[in-house]
Amino acid sequence: MLDDPDICFKLKVELAALVDAGEVLVKTCYFLEGDGYVALKAYDRMKAVELGMNAPTFPNVIALVSQKYADPVVQVEQLEKWVNYAKECILFW
Repeated sequence: MLDDPDICFKLKVELAALVDAGEVLVKTCYFLEGDGYVALKAYDRMKAVELGMNAPTFPNVIALVSQKYADPVVQVEQLEKWVNYAKECILFW
């Protein structure tokens, strides 16, 4: 499976999307596990998770695509394709 370069790149994009979008989720989970008046801030934190999952910037996905495709014209086309794929991975998650 990892011998196929297309499948390997797809797996890298999925991992990069998880890292990019998952950061806000992890930080929110750690915050909500804390002591104190977390109930008062829970709604705001959950809204931040929702926004983070729906509109991440995907810097790691962009870096992967930029590294794989050297031609700027091809890079723009492929960037849209792979960012959309990353969003699908996160929303399915």
